[in-house]
Amino acid sequence: MANICFLRHGQTSWNVEGKWQGHTDIGLNETGLFQANNISELLKDQKFEAIYSSDLRRAYSTAEIINRHHNLPIIKDERLREQNLGNWEGLYVKQIPDLFPRDWETFSNDPINTRIKGGESVRELASRMVEIYQKINRAHPNTAQVLVVAHGLSLAVLYCEVNGLHLEEAFNLKLENAKPFFLEMPLELKPTAR
Repeated sequence: MANICFLRHGQTSWNVEGKWQGHTDIGLNETGLFQANNISELLKDQKFEAIYSSDLRRAYSTAEIINRHHNLPIIKDERLREQNLGNWEGLYVKQIPDLFPRDWETFSNDPINTRIKGGESVRELASRMVEIYQKINRAHPNTAQVLVVAHGLSLAVLYCEVNGLHLEEAFNLKLENAKPFFLEMPLELKPTAR
């Protein structure tokens, strides 16, 4: 089983402004670049066997900065992307109830299974995160250290899947930008309380 360092990308301007990013390809802001350089220094002595990253710029740029100390090929995988938020992307969170009242009510009543128009549900996000998790475990079965750079909700959802937590708990587990956490990943996932 792999020993994985999970890391949310550095900060973006949309993080600061309170806009939903989803699959929109936003780059790091100055603070995000500072955070990525800082975490790169903190992780420079880690013996990573591999680095995986979402293909979105904010995550991939963070991985590239960290990789200056490791010189590994970065494995891009779009399954590590944030939840696809469809036509809600680029909007302020506080705008959505007014602009999409029915959709917001549906989402509020069932945030796990509601597919946002043009996007995906949290359950669909969880499914692809489990796929990439299993791929990483198969590729690195012998307690190797692996870095995975992705996004707040996508990583929180995977954390729930690994630990058998209800997926709604992911909303309480959102990770800070560029703050790593390590998990020894079991080969078998615990049954999720769905």
